[in-house]
Amino acid sequence: MSGTIDIARLEAAMAQAQTVLKGALLVGSIWDQSTGLPLVGYNSNPVAAALLAQLIQMLDQHLATSGFPALDRFLFLQFQAGKAGLAVLHPHNLVQGLLIDTTKTNVGVIMSVLLPRLLTAI
Repeated sequence: MSGTIDIARLEAAMAQAQTVLKGALLVGSIWDQSTGLPLVGYNSNPVAAALLAQLIQMLDQHLATSGFPALDRFLFLQFQAGKAGLAVLHPHNLVQGLLIDTTKTNVGVIMSVLLPRLLTAI
């Protein structure tokens, strides 16, 4: 992570996710991608943050060796049991990961309301 990170901005980005998603936000963290260590969180799961950091790194490496373009700004994963994952790739090598209950919100809110706000939050 390079430069100084404004923790208040990170906390504001997490609060914005809570506000938009209301009760649909189950887990949220913002971590340093190079270390996998969470900086701020909501019902944070440090093990999940570290594993997702590894997954993003591996995906980036495999995309590069396969001749695909690199990841850009976000990943969206739809899981079984009415859950979804959103990983926003922020500047300063920060990642904001969210686990969302899609039985309490819909993909339109996630992609059209939440994501644009998070992309400019940090």
